[in-house]
Amino acid sequence: MPSPYPAAIKDIPRGSAGAVPVDAMAQAIGVAISDCPVDRNKAVVAERQAWSAVERGSWRALHAALGELKKQGVSRLDSRNEAGETLLMLAAKKGRVAATRALLEWCDPDARDEDGGTALICAVQGARLRCVSLVAVRCDANLRKRHASPSLNGGTALHFSAAGGHGEITRFLSAVCDPKLTTEWGNTALHVACWYGHEHCAEALLAVCDKAEENKGGETALEMAIAGNHTEALARVLRKESDWLFNSKGLNALDLFECLRRHGNPERLGACQMLLEGNAPLALARAAVAKHGAAAFPLLKARLEAADLARLMESKRTLAHPGGNDSSAQKKIGERDVPGTTERKERGKTRL
Repeated sequence: MPSPYPAAIKDIPRGSAGAVPVDAMAQAIGVAISDCPVDRNKAVVAERQAWSAVERGSWRALHAALGELKKQGVSRLDSRNEAGETLLMLAAKKGRVAATRALLEWCDPDARDEDGGTALICAVQGARLRCVSLVAVRCDANLRKRHASPSLNGGTALHFSAAGGHGEITRFLSAVCDPKLTTEWGNTALHVACWYGHEHCAEALLAVCDKAEENKGGETALEMAIAGNHTEALARVLRKESDWLFNSKGLNALDLFECLRRHGNPERLGACQMLLEGNAPLALARAAVAKHGAAAFPLLKARLEAADLARLMESKRTLAHPGGNDSSAQKKIGERDVPGTTERKERGKTRL
């Protein structure tokens, strides 16, 4: 029958009377405990406590669990949950700032889940700027993630931040990630922000992305905003008159709208139509009415008629008063035309 005791205890050197020295026994017990499966069980229990602490958001419990793991000689945590996430990914997704800071020393920040997601992308999903900033300085910010949608498949943390509408995080990541990287469909982060209608993200990305860049479908960020009927994002893109001008297909903003309306749902694009017709430069407005007809842009027709009427009134006013409209000059001329005006003034001075 095998001995129930570890080999280290059986090998204790004994004295002349067969007694075991106290120091040797203590040392042997220590070796036996460190080699015993109970220690591995303690490590497993502590790791489970760490997962539970992150789920519950208990920093004290996580600190105690990490202390126990360190005591057991564990220096790295590589275990994963059913989604393939590490403990760091879970903490970042939950927005646990203190836990994220601590687990950066225990987990690999560039580890990938089953879809290729990283701790940084998980932090973006948690929408906590502090967690994002902690992870961003320790990882490769340009790693890509697979996604079911082709418009987001292969996107970086910047794309997912723009899709989620996290304005401050997008502004931060625009200086960390490469804004020129595109998704499988060729979308930049600006395309994504305009497609989902997140105007604050679009405003932050306009400083680093090329608004004239086209995806694989030949669509610019302007077209994405019009197609989604997102007026606020569209207003951010059309800030200057040059933003209305032609793309590589020779179409301006009004041409793009008319093309999308003919091939889509006209009622759904009503808000964008009002914004475009109300703010389009008059030169483009005349060209659009001449090209597509006044029935396509009724508000543009009214604006052009009002502008023509104002120009006509101004020309009539100029012809009626070629010398200008100086009121003081008219007053002096009127006084000279009235007979006796000068004499009355002189008599008034004489009485005084």
